[in-house]
Amino acid sequence: GQKSDPVDVYRTGAKCVPGESQDSRSPGINYHSLGLLRVKPGRGDQTLSMSCSDKMARWNVLGCQGALLMHFLYSPLYFSAVVVGKCPYSQESMKRALITR
Repeated sequence: GQKSDPVDVYRTGAKCVPGESQDSRSPGINYHSLGLLRVKPGRGDQTLSMSCSDKMARWNVLGCQGALLMHFLYSPLYFSAVVVGKCPYSQESMKRALITR
C-alpha cells in the first residue's frame, strides 16, 4: 500500500499581519511563532474577529457570560477548568493563552 503523509495538526488558519514579523514555517510544531500579531480568518476576507486565544483570555478576565445574561447574575461566570482532548497541543501556548497574557 501507499504510505500517506501525516496530517500537520500544528497549523492554524490565522495569518500574520502583513509587514510584521512572520512565522518560521518550519516543519511540525515549529511552523508558527508565538506572540505574533495575527488576523482572522486566515482564508477569505479579513475581519476584526478576535482569535480563539484572545477570546479565552477575555473570558478569563471578564467571565464567559454575555452582556444579556449578566443582567440576571450577581457576579461573572468563570471557567474552573479547561479540558483538552487527545490531540497534540503546546502546553506553553495554552498557558500563555489562558494565564500569562
